[in-house]
Amino acid sequence: MKINFIVIISFLFFLTSCHKDNENADSRHFIDSRLTGNEFKPGSYWIYLNDSTQKTDCTYVFKVESGYNEWYDTPYNGKRSLYEYFDVFYHDKDSMNLNYYDRDRISLSYIYRHTIADDSIHFGGTLIYYFEEPGYLIRVFIDTIEHIKTLQVLNYSFNNVQKAIIDSNYSCFYTVRSLGVVRKVIHNSYHQGTWNLLRWKINN
Repeated sequence: MKINFIVIISFLFFLTSCHKDNENADSRHFIDSRLTGNEFKPGSYWIYLNDSTQKTDCTYVFKVESGYNEWYDTPYNGKRSLYEYFDVFYHDKDSMNLNYYDRDRISLSYIYRHTIADDSIHFGGTLIYYFEEPGYLIRVFIDTIEHIKTLQVLNYSFNNVQKAIIDSNYSCFYTVRSLGVVRKVIHNSYHQGTWNLLRWKINN
């Protein structure tokens, strides 16, 4: 009888421990499956042609990183949430060459491009591609986000294109899912003009 009592107590302690573990379990939030194909790997590149100067520009992926961002509940109660991310790091040969590099962060159902200058984020949270209507996004001109059914770029016709403002000068990127930026319209004191996608190679 004593043995049975010990077994019962042990079993109840086990159930209590499991319940506490579940209460403190991590909440994991994964990248939206609809963004599959945007995880461009090193070796991917996009060559653009300037429509006025006829110069070419090459954007290429030199590094990728992935993992989970950790967030704790407020007020702190021991619970945390983990958000999956995939970062793609780019160099630009000419059109955006004042930047040290650019980084796309893929998380949840969004892709943001961060301009990195002198190892610090210059433009944070610039929207590149999304599926849901945005609520609050940093440095995004909500009223200028536009979805275009068909866009002709040189000899290519692209469907379901998104136009998004990328800076306060109203430069913009035209983006296609699983392909990346197909047109860049740049307005700043160093570069002016439209860069159209000429050819590309995607590793993913």
